[in-house]
Amino acid sequence: MNKRLSLLLLVVIVSVSVTYSQKNNIVLWGSGGYSNFIKNAPTLNSIGNTIGDALLGAQIGDPNKLTSVGSIGGEFGVGYELSIKKFLLQTGVGYQYLNASLQLQDSLHNLMLLDSEGDIFRGYFLFSENKDSYRVGSVTIPLLLGAKFNNIYFLAGVKMGINISTTSTHQSKIRSYADYAQFINIFENMPNHGLHTWNERNNHSMKFNPSYMASVEFGYLFKEKPSKGLSVNYRMAAFANYGLNNIKTTSTVNRELILSKSPITYQPYLNSVLLSQEYKNTVFNPLFAGMKFTVVFGLPNPRKCICEDY
Repeated sequence: MNKRLSLLLLVVIVSVSVTYSQKNNIVLWGSGGYSNFIKNAPTLNSIGNTIGDALLGAQIGDPNKLTSVGSIGGEFGVGYELSIKKFLLQTGVGYQYLNASLQLQDSLHNLMLLDSEGDIFRGYFLFSENKDSYRVGSVTIPLLLGAKFNNIYFLAGVKMGINISTTSTHQSKIRSYADYAQFINIFENMPNHGLHTWNERNNHSMKFNPSYMASVEFGYLFKEKPSKGLSVNYRMAAFANYGLNNIKTTSTVNRELILSKSPITYQPYLNSVLLSQEYKNTVFNPLFAGMKFTVVFGLPNPRKCICEDY
């Protein structure tokens, strides 16, 4: 069915191009704006508990809440455009670089531990200022259809994004406590006993599934000047791309959200959210919107002549 539709579209384009005069353009574009990841995350039960209220004398908040925080993204590319009267067909190849962060609220993790003297105690670890930043680089292939009316134009269609690099940087502040059954007070601020506050930062690499984004742009077409040779024109537009599929891959998800840096002494830190088993069912769709600037190079059309030689 898809092959038939593609063939029908090709026949229509060829028929229209034969019937009407066409113009071939080379387009260069650059865009920038707001990027984020729209997510649907499951509820967690592995971290956080109400003991934190009594321990810290304040409400910890919901440790299971995952929040998306947008940042700045950009794209540049080159392509081909077919212009037939008011009709536009555009394709090409580009490079897209998106940034976004995921934030977990403050949470208190605890488990039974054994100290160097063989005494059992319950260790508490407060995770705060948690930020998991993602930098996603992808090759994009657009297929856009549209039209122009005087100085106004629009394009709409789909973009396929092939992920070539994704880096996650997880940052958090961790504070440790110890609660011994034989003592009334909770121990803290004792660096020589491993009870202190430290900042943790870890980098992780991953790959996302290909993305399929609905794309639309609407903008202003600077007045075109007729030219027998190569002409140059400009466009400025607002655009929005939204992912239609979940780009998160589960093939590399094999670790827990809370890991330890040492097999001997317990030194916990937070793994990249999207590499953790707890968030393996997270739906993750990209969003990219902003302004786009396009330079249009109109290629010279061959002169049509019906003549006879004498």
